[in-house]
Amino acid sequence: MASSIPLTEYVLFRRRRRRIIHLFFYFSLLTAGLLPAQEYDFEQIKKKYSDENAVFLKRQDHSSIKIEDGELSIVSDISEDMLMLSEKANIYGEKSIFYSYFNEISDIEANTLVPQKGKFKTMKVRNILEKNDISEGNFYDDSKSKSFVYSGIQPGARTVLSYREKMKEPRFFGAFYFSSYVPTAESEFSVTFPKEVTLSYTLFGADGKNIRFTKTENRNSYTYTWQASDTRKYQLEDESPNIRYSEPHVVVRIDQYTFSGQTKKILHGPEDLNRWYYSMVKDINKQPTPALKHIVDSLIQGQTSELDKVKRIFYWVQDNINYVAFENGLGGFVPREANAICDKRYGDCKDMASIIVYMLGEANIKAYHTMIGTRDIPYSFAEVPMPLSCNHMIATYIADGKYYFLDGTGKYAPLGLHTAMIQGKEALISKGENDFEIVKVPEIPKEINWILDSVQIVLKDREVKGTGTVLASGYLKIGLTHNLQNKTPDENTKFLKHYLLKGSNRFQVDSARYENLTDRERDLSLNYQFSIADYATRNADEMYFNMNLDKTFQNDMIDAEKRHTNRLFQYKYTEKYTTTLQIPEGYACTFVPENASYSSPQFGFEITYRQDKNKVYQSKSLYLNTLMLQPESFETWNKMIKQLNSAYNESLILKKSSK
Repeated sequence: MASSIPLTEYVLFRRRRRRIIHLFFYFSLLTAGLLPAQEYDFEQIKKKYSDENAVFLKRQDHSSIKIEDGELSIVSDISEDMLMLSEKANIYGEKSIFYSYFNEISDIEANTLVPQKGKFKTMKVRNILEKNDISEGNFYDDSKSKSFVYSGIQPGARTVLSYREKMKEPRFFGAFYFSSYVPTAESEFSVTFPKEVTLSYTLFGADGKNIRFTKTENRNSYTYTWQASDTRKYQLEDESPNIRYSEPHVVVRIDQYTFSGQTKKILHGPEDLNRWYYSMVKDINKQPTPALKHIVDSLIQGQTSELDKVKRIFYWVQDNINYVAFENGLGGFVPREANAICDKRYGDCKDMASIIVYMLGEANIKAYHTMIGTRDIPYSFAEVPMPLSCNHMIATYIADGKYYFLDGTGKYAPLGLHTAMIQGKEALISKGENDFEIVKVPEIPKEINWILDSVQIVLKDREVKGTGTVLASGYLKIGLTHNLQNKTPDENTKFLKHYLLKGSNRFQVDSARYENLTDRERDLSLNYQFSIADYATRNADEMYFNMNLDKTFQNDMIDAEKRHTNRLFQYKYTEKYTTTLQIPEGYACTFVPENASYSSPQFGFEITYRQDKNKVYQSKSLYLNTLMLQPESFETWNKMIKQLNSAYNESLILKKSSK
C-alpha cells in the first residue's frame, strides 16, 4: 500500500507470558524420543527433505497434572531430536529455553550425536548460560533464558535435548504446536491427569485431519495424546497474521478439579477468567490521591457534558502517561496504583487502564477494566476462556448503549476511534467478581479512515512542478501524526519525500506545512510543493504524460499457488487522488486514456479522466474493505491488480501545435 503508514501503536502489542505458555513455540524446545542410528536412513531423509537444512525426527511434550495438598501440580517433560541435513545447519547450533516467574526449568540434558563409522559420538553441552531476556518494547521483563551452543554440528549429526518444566500457575497451561521452524517427522503432546480433574481442549489450524487423538484410561487417571506426522515447517510470509491463525496446535485448559469433596473451578468458562482477572484489580486504587483528584477537578471544570469530561481525562492520559512495558510475575497482570502512575508519568497498558478508570471514578463517571486480545490472537472467549486469549488491557466507558474502548497506548486517537490492533476482537469487560460482559469491538469502516491528495501540476519542458494538499482522517491521520510529531525538520523532510512520493525517484518535496497535527477532533491538512525532474517523455513533436503519479497496489500480485497464509491488513481505508494538469502552451491533448474501474465487496478502484479546454483532470479512488484476505479471494484480488496495472500504464498524448 503506497500511502499506508504502519501505526507505531503496533509495537505496543502486549506479548505477556508468551514463553511460559508456549505461544512462541519456535523458540521453545518442545520435543522427545531419541532414535538410534539404525532406525532411520540418513540419505533417504535427506532426499525427502532436500530443500531443508534440518528436520526434527521427533518432538515431544508429556505433561503430568497431579493434586498435591489440595493444589494442582503441573510438570512437563520436554525433549527433541533434530537431524542436521546440510552444512548450513550450523544456524541451529544455538539454543535457548525461556522461562519466568511462573515456571521453572530443570534437568537440562543437551548433546550432539556426531556420526562416526556407523555409530554416534556423544558431545555433551556443559556450559549453559543463564540471563535475563528483555523483550523488544519492554522496560522490564522477568523472562529469563538458559542458552547454550551445540558443538560438532555437521550433516548427519543430531542435536538431542531434554528438560523438565514446572508450571506454577495452572491457568497458563497449555498450548502445543505440531509444526516448528523446520519440518517435523513426528510430534507428540500428551497430558496425564487424575480423574478428579476435568480438561477441555480445542484444535486450531488443523481441522482434525492430520492430528491423531487417543484417550487412555488407567485406574485413577486419564491420558490424552495428540500425534502428528510429516508436519511442514511454518511459513513466514509478508503481511501474514500471527502463526496462531494457520499453524496446527492444540490448546488445553483445566476446567476444574475436585479435592476432599469440594470442586474448585479453574477456567471452566469466561466467568472463571473474569473472576481471576477481577481478583487482580479489585484491591487497587483504594487510597485517596489528592494530587490526582486536583488534576481531575481541573480537567472537568466547566465541562457540562459527561462525554466531554471523559474526553478531557482520556486525552490527558494519552498526552501525559508514556507507554513503558513491564512484565514481572503477577506484576505482568496487576495494574499499579494510579497515584504512582501519575507521579512517574509512565506505565504499561494495564497501568493506563488503571489510571483512566480511577480518574473517571473521581469525576463520578463509571468505567471498567477490560481484558482483550489484540489481532495477533484468533481465539474467542467461548472457545478459549484463558489468559491465552488476552494480551492487552484497556478501559471501557458505556453511555446510552454505546461502548467507548479507551486504550491509553494509542496516542492521538480521538474518543470513539479505538486502536487498530483491537478491531473485531472480543472485549471482556469486568464489572465485578461475578459480573462481566463480552462485547465485540467494531471494525472501523473504510469511510472513517480516508486520505484525499489533490495536486495541480504544470509542465516545464519535461519537468513537473506541482502544488498539493493532503487531508487525512482516522487511522491514516494517526499514522501521519506518529511519523511527523516530535521530529527534526530533516527527519520530517525525509519522511514526507517517502510518503508523498510521486512519479519517480526524482520526486522532491520543495516545501511543506501542516495543520491540526495533534488536534484529535480535526482532520490533518498538509500543503506542499513538489517537483519531478525528467518525468514526461518526448518523441518528435509528441509528449507522453502519465497522470498516475501515485500508484497504490501497483504490481501487488499474490502468488496463490505458493502462499499458504491469509493476507493481513491493519485497517480498512479509502484513498482518493485528484490531479489537474495544465496543458503546456503550444500543445494540444490528442489522447486521453479510457476510464477504468473494478468493484467488489472487499476492494476496488475507479480512475476517470475529463478534459476541459486547456486542462486535463484525473480522479482516482481506491478502497480496502477487509482486514484479512482469505485464499479464496486471491484470484479476485489478482484480477483487480491486473486491471489496475493496465490502467496505471496509460498515458496522455500531448502533440505540439503546427503553428
